[in-house]
Amino acid sequence: MVKKMIQKTYQSPGAKGLKIFAYLLVLLLWLGGTSVAGEPPPTVAKVNKTILSESDLQRALNEIMPAGSFHGGFSSKKRASRRPQAIEKMIEKELFYQEAVRMKMTVDKATLENKYKKIIMRMGGEKKYLTALNRAGISKKQHIHILEKQLLTESFIEREITLKSSATDHDAQTHFRSNRAKFQRPEARRMRHILIAVKPSSSKEEQQGKEDLARQILTKIKSGEDMASLAAKHSNDKYRIKGGDYGLVHAGRLVPELEKEVFKLPLNSISDVIKTMYGFHIVRVEEIKRPEQLTYEEVSDKIKKMLTGTNETRLRQALLKRLRSAATVTIY
Repeated sequence: MVKKMIQKTYQSPGAKGLKIFAYLLVLLLWLGGTSVAGEPPPTVAKVNKTILSESDLQRALNEIMPAGSFHGGFSSKKRASRRPQAIEKMIEKELFYQEAVRMKMTVDKATLENKYKKIIMRMGGEKKYLTALNRAGISKKQHIHILEKQLLTESFIEREITLKSSATDHDAQTHFRSNRAKFQRPEARRMRHILIAVKPSSSKEEQQGKEDLARQILTKIKSGEDMASLAAKHSNDKYRIKGGDYGLVHAGRLVPELEKEVFKLPLNSISDVIKTMYGFHIVRVEEIKRPEQLTYEEVSDKIKKMLTGTNETRLRQALLKRLRSAATVTIY
């Protein structure tokens, strides 16, 4: 309904108002709104004594499927399929918020005021901001409370999860020493390549003609003609301007049929004609770089990021399990 109201009230915004319009769309969808004007949104869940409404659920849904994605064509069916996930997210945030309140955490008033002022500025002034709140059926006081809850929940997550999850150099070095074999630069091969392209819609006769051309080129290469010159003359890919020099290729970069042949060719050998969905290929392997052990310095950032992510997931799950077991949660 919120989306329909936006379309009805704000049709054809001018170029100067596009940014404000976009932010209005995001704000209205983020706020949720009521299902029927003047009536409270239906109850979705209850966490201890706090009732969570359809508006709270819509905000959780919009975090999973951002409001801006409506332009991408998210169907109502797809959105509905994510409701169970959004309900769990909504309950999780409420549990975190209630625990923050129990711990007597507070929101910095200056931070709250700054966030509030930024929203009004992005909306194009308080008048447009209040209009958006009215469209969503939410008062200014309610919106400030929503912002305050959001900031307090974010502070709680940062304090109890994010800051406690950060992997140290010691953690990363220990992981590296225990898993050195996993941190290797894979084998790479420098190949020179000729593609005789074939359209999928080509007739059998056309395909046969392309294959015949590829085999004629292969015969010329084997008889001593320069492959780079032949690539520049006949190849149908962008590497023709470099004489077919494809550069170093790691496993996973080529289509399977081509990769299978390339990675079994001996050094300086040339393939037979290889058929793929793109056409007919001829390849010569001109350099082989064997797998190399990476140093800790080369992978330390990647390891820290991976360990931090693992720690965050573990801490979040443990914290949520503890809070939920101590709470009374009802889903309607």
